[in-house]
Amino acid sequence: MRAGQFVSRVFAVLLRKNNPQSHHLQTAPVLSVSCFHGVPTMPFPDNLGTIACPCVISGSKPVLFVSHGGGDWQMYCHWKNHNFEDHEVLKTLSVVHVAHLVARDATINEVADLPADMGAERTHVGAMWQRYEDEDD
Repeated sequence: MRAGQFVSRVFAVLLRKNNPQSHHLQTAPVLSVSCFHGVPTMPFPDNLGTIACPCVISGSKPVLFVSHGGGDWQMYCHWKNHNFEDHEVLKTLSVVHVAHLVARDATINEVADLPADMGAERTHVGAMWQRYEDEDD
């Protein structure tokens, strides 16, 4: 099971437990893209939140793994860098506006067209994204 499948399911359960009105991560409160001055034009929806690891959010590591499994967006330094079956690791994940990540690396826009149940990964920033099926179980 890839990280996108496991984390999407667990994080959504945790989010719903804390906020029963929330049925999808995209409905979580996020900022509008218009708040981000200097952000390149994004093909992502204006109100899109994505689950991300702290190393990506802080900018210490780039986004090398993107999942749209189950319809929820997730962006990580890489799924192999974290044990997503460890509940302590899951507690460190956050929902962040995708514009924060695109502001650091506009090449993330290259995977904005990923349909639900697809994922993409790359070896380094600037490398070609390799796409694959990433269905949520």
